[in-house]
Amino acid sequence: MESVIGRNIADFIIKENKLTLDGAKLSYLRRVGGRISRVCSRSGLTYHFYIIDEDGFDAFSLPGGYIFLSKGLVDDTSEGELAFCLAHEIAHICSRDGLKQLRDLLGPGAVLSLSSPGANNALIKRAADIVYNAVALGYSTRQELAADSLAVEYIYKAGYNPSAGISLLKKIKNNSVNQHSLIFLRSHPPVTERIKNIEEKIHQLD
Repeated sequence: MESVIGRNIADFIIKENKLTLDGAKLSYLRRVGGRISRVCSRSGLTYHFYIIDEDGFDAFSLPGGYIFLSKGLVDDTSEGELAFCLAHEIAHICSRDGLKQLRDLLGPGAVLSLSSPGANNALIKRAADIVYNAVALGYSTRQELAADSLAVEYIYKAGYNPSAGISLLKKIKNNSVNQHSLIFLRSHPPVTERIKNIEEKIHQLD
């Protein structure tokens, strides 16, 4: 059910946005994403990775394993930083944060309708609007910090240095060229709070 919901919303988002079809970029993204998905708590899901042709730093996920990143985020980060971003989004999927938000805002009946392959287009658009709103406003502070904590665990298990999460947050914050599109920061708890949380989780790994 969850995968069908994600597929229905993903199809709508794909139609509404210009995607990057660069084979090398997609291969790179899927390779890094694959390393994370194999060690996450829901490794049995099939994960799908897409690049939206935008220059800003942006990322969001859908129920069932669908993840969208902006081209700017893929191009202007190190592999470790990209891995942390993907791990954060995969953590939301593992925690079913997106599905919970859809249930809260649409109701269980509408979510059940979304799980049908022939779901109503108007309902799918409402669900996509909720996803966009989550990107703009974010999940709760508790959910976001929990996703960062899981991301530290996932990238560590995947063989990346978890301090990449700290460098990613600092890079995005200090990148004045992209200040107009820092949705990844605007939609989350303060950077200082996130960095402190990541540092604490890294310390627990030692």
